[in-house]
Amino acid sequence: ALIPTWVPREIISANLGVHSGLRGKLASIVIGSVSAGPIYAAFPIAQTLMHKGASIGNVVIIISSWAVIKIPMLAVEARFLGARFTMLRYLWTVPSILLIGAISNRVIALADIPRAETDQSQPLQEMLTQALPGFSCKACGFSSCSEYAQAVASGRAGTDACVPGGDRVAARLRSLMASSTNAS
Repeated sequence: ALIPTWVPREIISANLGVHSGLRGKLASIVIGSVSAGPIYAAFPIAQTLMHKGASIGNVVIIISSWAVIKIPMLAVEARFLGARFTMLRYLWTVPSILLIGAISNRVIALADIPRAETDQSQPLQEMLTQALPGFSCKACGFSSCSEYAQAVASGRAGTDACVPGGDRVAARLRSLMASSTNAS
């Protein structure tokens, strides 16, 4: 619960989002490699990061790095299997993780990722904004994803104007709007 509270969406999107490039991928490897705790601790963090603007590919890189290239684990691996083995495995693993992240970015949509147990007190506009890709590309006719979400929430815009999000994001927005209407 600390990430949503302490780290603004803009920072996550800028550093781990779809436009973060190589810097985002390297940051994802570092985050996964130095993270403490078992792999199952990564999943709620991953979910939060995605809904705060991190790209799916970078989150896959974080989870994969967390699972197989933790820095403390490398030291133990080198002790038992040798430095050469460890370095070769590491050199083959990192490019593989980057490839898996790139593929995941293309075949998994944010709309496929369930939200954390939805806080019913969370404003509709915020839920709609989090469902959008966060590009603020203006293709929808609004200056930002947040502005578009506000227009959808108020009924001034339809749910199908997000070009990068396509049908999956439109379906998620419709679902949130329906849930909001049913909850009223």
